[in-house]
Amino acid sequence: FAADAVAAGKKALELSPSRQEVMLLLARSYLVAKQPTRAVELNRKAVAEYPEFRLAHWYLGLALAADNQKDEAIKEIRKAMELGYKLQNSEEEEVVRKLFGDARR
Repeated sequence: FAADAVAAGKKALELSPSRQEVMLLLARSYLVAKQPTRAVELNRKAVAEYPEFRLAHWYLGLALAADNQKDEAIKEIRKAMELGYKLQNSEEEEVVRKLFGDARR
C-alpha cells in the first residue's frame, strides 16, 4: 500500500503544490515506503514555505531521524515544541526519549 500512497500523494502534490497537508502526507508516505531522504526533502520544503507551522518541524524531525541525521532531527523536534507542538501519545514520547536521551535538557 505504500507505493499506492506515494503515487496518490505525488498526484495530489501536482494538483496542489503548496498545500501543507499534501506535503506532509506525502512525506509520511515516503517514510512508510522506506524513503526517508525523499521525506526529508519534502518536509524541508514544507518548513521553508511555512516556517511557523509546528507540525512541519515535527515531521521533518522524524524524517531526519529515519535518515540517520540525529543532530538535525533533535533541532527540528525542539523547534516544533518551541512552536507549541504537544506530544500526542506514549509512542511520540518514546520517540523523543530515544532520540534525545540526555540531550533533552
